[in-house]
Formats: sequence, C-alpha cells, structure tokens
Amino acid sequence: MTPKLETLLHKLGDAAYEEMLRYYCAPKMEGICLETVRCLRVVLRHFGFAASPVSLFVYIHNPVTTRILLENPDLPSAEIKRLMEASWENGGWSTGTTAHSDRDPTTLPEHGYNAHLVLRCQDVLIDGSIVQYSRPQHGITFPGCMLVTPVPPTFFQRGQFVKQITNDCLIVLEYAGDQSFRRAPGWSKQGGVNSKAAHCRVERKIVNAIIARVKANHAA
Repeated sequence: MTPKLETLLHKLGDAAYEEMLRYYCAPKMEGICLETVRCLRVVLRHFGFAASPVSLFVYIHNPVTTRILLENPDLPSAEIKRLMEASWENGGWSTGTTAHSDRDPTTLPEHGYNAHLVLRCQDVLIDGSIVQYSRPQHGITFPGCMLVTPVPPTFFQRGQFVKQITNDCLIVLEYAGDQSFRRAPGWSKQGGVNSKAAHCRVERKIVNAIIARVKANHAA
C-alpha cells in the first residue's frame, strides 16, 4: 500500500459507513456490503485509485474462541471444530458467512448473496462494512468501521486464507471467487425493490458526501 493510499484510507475513516446509514435502513449495515463496495469503488476512482470487488468467506471469533484456536494450531480440523463449538458453552462465540464450496459460483443462491464483498486496491483488501459482524455482547468489536487487510498475490486463488487479529478477535478471510454478486440488485441495480434510477441517485448522493468529507478532512 502506497503512502498516498494509506493517507486516503485514513481520511475516509468512518465516512463510508456513516453515509451509507443515511440512505439505508440497516443499523448494522447487514446485507449491504455490495452497495458499500459499489460506492467506495467510485470514491477511490475519484481519487485516482483503481479498485475491484473481491468476494470472500469471513470467519470471526471472539477472544475466548480465538485463544483456543491459537493455542491448538496443529490439531486436525475435526478436532479444532469440536474445541471451537465447545468454547461456545464457555463464553466463546463465532460469526461470519457460511461457505458453500460445492455451489456454482456464478449463480445467485435462493436466499441472496452468500459471501461477503470487499474491495481490492493495490496489495490490500478494504472492507467498509466490517461492522455488520460486530457482536459486542459476545466480545466482538472493531475499532473502526473500515478494515484494511494486507494480502499476498497468492491469496487470489480459490480456498486461500489470510488471518489477522483485531481487538483480540481472530478474523479469517477466505478467497471465494464467487461472482454471483454481479446478479444481485445491490450490485447490478436491477431486479430489486428499488429501480436502477433510484439506485443511481442514492449512489451519487453517497459518493458525493464521502468525497466532500474526505476533502474537508484534508482542509482541516
């Protein structure tokens, strides 16, 4: 990540999340990762950065479950799963997406988009809606509304993982390569409750508001 991009992301701060909330009735931004990525991509392009959508499966574990996973890295996956599920009876907790690796990645699931969408820009992933996975009652919190994760070039192959610790919570990102989001209304702007024209109007308002806040932050 270049210093210029790092500076921009710092100036963005929580602007994307807060502006999205002005137009979408979802207190935790649940289910609008597609809209967030769509708008943020336009914002980044305005400031001279090319970004592309990346679909992921996300697994987030609270400090109790995280400790168990980190203390037993070499156990077979079946045993790890048993220990993780057992931790849920003792203050542990996990959340995230549910992977369906046997599904055709080009078709939209019956109940909507299954994975999670973020942006790839340079050598980082930018998640502007990570807070939808916050579970304060279970010890899963994030210091901000945006998560920036460095990834190696080898990450962009089906089934690759990257891990990081945030607020003592283990976050595991798995590359999904799922393209079904392109058919969902949140991305395509078609086929949903709102018309394409309405989606475009909201997108312009959000993008312009975020850009204005970044510029104001720069001037301050």
